[in-house]
Amino acid sequence: MAKTKLFTVTNLRVFVFVFTFAGYGIVGSVVPSADASRALTIPYRAITLGLSLLLLLYNFSLVSRVKKPASVNKLAFLLKKNIVRLLLLFVSAYSLRLLYDTLVVPENLFKQPVDYWLFWFLIIIIPGLNMFFLDKAESPKYFFWTWAAHGFIGIRTLLMDPSQTRFYAQSGRLAATAINPISLGHYGASLALLGLFGWLNYRRVLPKKRAKIFSFACITSMLLGVIVVMLASSRGPFLALLSSVFILIIRQGKRNFRTFLLLLIIVLSAVAGTVFSSSYGTSFFERLFALGDELEANENGLGRANLYSLALRLILQNPLVGTGVEMPGHGYPHNLFLEGFLPLGILGGILFTWLMFRGFVLSVRSLTGPNQAWGWVGLLFIERSVGSMFSGSLNASYTFWYLLFSVIALTLSSHTKKHQKEISSTALT
Repeated sequence: MAKTKLFTVTNLRVFVFVFTFAGYGIVGSVVPSADASRALTIPYRAITLGLSLLLLLYNFSLVSRVKKPASVNKLAFLLKKNIVRLLLLFVSAYSLRLLYDTLVVPENLFKQPVDYWLFWFLIIIIPGLNMFFLDKAESPKYFFWTWAAHGFIGIRTLLMDPSQTRFYAQSGRLAATAINPISLGHYGASLALLGLFGWLNYRRVLPKKRAKIFSFACITSMLLGVIVVMLASSRGPFLALLSSVFILIIRQGKRNFRTFLLLLIIVLSAVAGTVFSSSYGTSFFERLFALGDELEANENGLGRANLYSLALRLILQNPLVGTGVEMPGHGYPHNLFLEGFLPLGILGGILFTWLMFRGFVLSVRSLTGPNQAWGWVGLLFIERSVGSMFSGSLNASYTFWYLLFSVIALTLSSHTKKHQKEISSTALT
């Protein structure tokens, strides 16, 4: 039997995807101190950008004319699809607005112009475009290494000393030196969802010879993910996790012992998370039950309700051309749905809302049917979409954009039904 080659284009695609999507969490979780943060995270960003550029040039056939496998989308095919055109239209329009705001009226922004350029163009757009060219026949590889990367982040989280983190001392929320509590909570939620999906679909997404063994490891990782979410004590990731699990259970549509076992495991995970978070002294329950207070208007104008109200006023004041990439003097509204209207007005907001809704629908559909082996990508997009209603901004939510590009690309197919069956059977072996 021929040995598997390590250095292949397929393996490069998998590595770049995982390194781009979860690499910052790995690097950020091992940063020893604030002084060493940039020394590790900047090289990571540079390596990610370099690899993404090389792979993007290859995908665009500017570097190599080697024929791509049939399971990878072609550029000419993608540009014929209306949903891809509309996505690129919004990205292009938003890019022009960002350039205008950072070059003409930078005084209205919270950060330096270069920070917006680096994040939007180099961290989001260039790596994000590669998500159009995932190898659809290699879902087990993508899943396994994405799951393993999140598992590493989860293990590192449990090894942290809470007393050494600034967030824990201030608010009882666990965070890494280079990862804030919200981001850490999302990594935990993703780990829990990957573990749950892997356990339910282990025959599709795990190595065939050791699938049953790995399925038990998936359950353990689900428990670990729930604990991380509760230690981070962020409402957004927790509510996003609950919503995603609910949708997954509904889409399974089965009422059998496995469903009962699934519910039991979820309950046990929640209990274990409660015990761990209580022993760490985190503020999870205090913050969760204070959600109503956060949504009430307050005098300092910093609550979510104040930001939402201000965003709505600005949208109505500038319905045609929009206000800008941020609310002058207040930053972003901590809600991607509202923020979609700020830079480009009503038309741009409607387009973004449609793209977001379409991505959500495609994600739900991917949990069953012929694309089920890739359902975990859709599940993660659901989690990030729900989480984006509580925090995040358009020009910094890179995982949201990566997953949106991926969900759209994975549901497009230029193959015949016969060829698609061959791809599906390859993914199951």
